[in-house]
Amino acid sequence: AGNTLKVRVASVGTGENLGDNIFESFNFTSGWMVSPSASVVDADTFKAITNDATWARPTVNLLVSTKLYKGSYDGVSSNGKINRCMDDSFGTTYLPDGSSEVYFTAKTGYFFVFHSSNATDQTLDVSTLAVQQVTAPSATGIYFTNPVVTGTFNYNAASFTAVITKE
Repeated sequence: AGNTLKVRVASVGTGENLGDNIFESFNFTSGWMVSPSASVVDADTFKAITNDATWARPTVNLLVSTKLYKGSYDGVSSNGKINRCMDDSFGTTYLPDGSSEVYFTAKTGYFFVFHSSNATDQTLDVSTLAVQQVTAPSATGIYFTNPVVTGTFNYNAASFTAVITKE
C-alpha cells in the first residue's frame, strides 16, 4: 500500500542538542524499585532471589512518550545472561547491553533495566547508564546512500516509509 525507500545511513550529522543525563547519578538503593523476584545489592547492582527474570526501574516515569532519546548502557551479568534496557511491555529494547550512543523513541514513560537471570543469586552490575533527550535535531542532517540508485532521490508520493540501516 505505502511506498518504501530502503536506504543506509552513510554519515550521521552533528550539532544535535541534548538534555541532561536522566540517570546522571542513578542509584538502585534510592528512587528505584525492583521486581518481586529481585533484591538490591548496592547502588549499581541487583540480584535474583528466585529463578525468575529480574528488573529494576525508577519509581517515577522519567521518559516522555514519543520523544527521541540517545543513550548508552553496559551491564555485567554474573551468569552471562541477557541484560538490556526496555519499555514497560518488555517488547521493545531501548538499549542493548554494551550499547553506546544509541537512539530510541520512548513508547511510554517507563524505563526498565532487565536481566534474564533465571537463577537464584545471579547479579547484574550496571557500569554505564546514560540517557539524554534529543531536544533539537542534528544541524547538519543525515546523509543517506542507496545501493541501487545513486544521485538525487526524488519521490513524488504523498508519503513513504524509510527503512534505515547503519553501514
